[in-house]
Amino acid sequence: MMHKMVSLLLVAVMVVVATLPSAESVKCYTCIGYDPAAPENDLSNSPSCPQASLNLSALTITEGTQCKAELRDYKGVKNTQRGPYSGDSTERTRDADFVTLKGYICSTDFCNNQDPNHGAPTTALCLPLFLLSLLTVLPLRLA
Repeated sequence: MMHKMVSLLLVAVMVVVATLPSAESVKCYTCIGYDPAAPENDLSNSPSCPQASLNLSALTITEGTQCKAELRDYKGVKNTQRGPYSGDSTERTRDADFVTLKGYICSTDFCNNQDPNHGAPTTALCLPLFLLSLLTVLPLRLA
């Protein structure tokens, strides 16, 4: 029984390690858009950002440890956001007014060019960490 739990724990650790970002930087498309009622801007209101009108050659490129593409809601207005993702608490605090509906995080150059509507709901991105915490607590309860 104990051998089986150790094996499950090792599998969970491998899944978590495989999903961790690499220390190297990757190139990401960076943009937010698009609200036709607001002034156009390359970074904060770009008509080239939404998947339906995606124009990669018109987007700004920045570097980060990972890239993200998200469909977000801000006070009832839905838009696409692409850019680098660090996952630090400053980024989460700054974005507190936004609700991320769907999206994905990726770790290769220019990987955030896909449709965020086809990404997983953001709660699914935490599944490996949840499994690891569950497997760490479970042996304590069985003892």
